[in-house]
Amino acid sequence: MDVVFEECTFHSCNFVGSFLSDVAFRKVDWIACKLTGISFEQVNKLGLEMSFDACVMDYAIFYQLNMPRTKFKNVSLIGADFTEADLKAATLQNSDLKKAIFKRTNLEKCDFRGAKHIQINLNENRVKGALFNRDQALELLQGFQLDFR
Repeated sequence: MDVVFEECTFHSCNFVGSFLSDVAFRKVDWIACKLTGISFEQVNKLGLEMSFDACVMDYAIFYQLNMPRTKFKNVSLIGADFTEADLKAATLQNSDLKKAIFKRTNLEKCDFRGAKHIQINLNENRVKGALFNRDQALELLQGFQLDFR
């Protein structure tokens, strides 16, 4: 492991184009940062703990990451890939999830209230106990080709 960030905050930083292989993030807060296209799948998983507030994380990759209780608040996650990630009890409040990929993802007890553009296959992901606003229910049911009149 080359670099360890522990108990620190990145504020208004631009990490676009950064390569984070073997970097450790332990209790790291990201506020208003640009992290577009960042692949977090190569970070050091030991003690991984991060939170994100008002960040742009479009097309970020979280493939197979264990990130329970991670906070994504007011974050743009357009096209982000959460395939096989563990986001149990994570917060995605008021985030934009347009074209975000959730495949075989643990979303149990996640808080999606206020999130936009939610497209989650309820048969392919674990969603027991997840929190949604009532108006988000129609978005969730789009994949079932139901007719509401």
